Amino acid sequence: MWELAGIVGVNPNPLTLRELLWMAEANARTRWQHTSNLLAMMANVNATKKSKKFKPSDFNPFENKNSDAVLITKDNIGLLKSKFIGGAKAP
Repeated sequence: MWELAGIVGVNPNPLTLRELLWMAEANARTRWQHTSNLLAMMANVNATKKSKKFKPSDFNPFENKNSDAVLITKDNIGLLKSKFIGGAKAP
């Protein structure tokens, strides 16, 4: 919790872990929006006339459609529990 509070820059005492996670993710998304805009601008300035025009979403990991993210559903929550809790059985 203290690390998340340090990232966000707030006192963690009145907040829950979930609230701190939401705040830290929003902070990371905002920073990546800024960074990806700068990276796209730098790539486009240094590109040749025939090269692809870059968009900020090309550099932003939160907007990357090719991520290995897994959606947690009722069907696969047992796998997650078995890895972190250890006692639950995977379906």
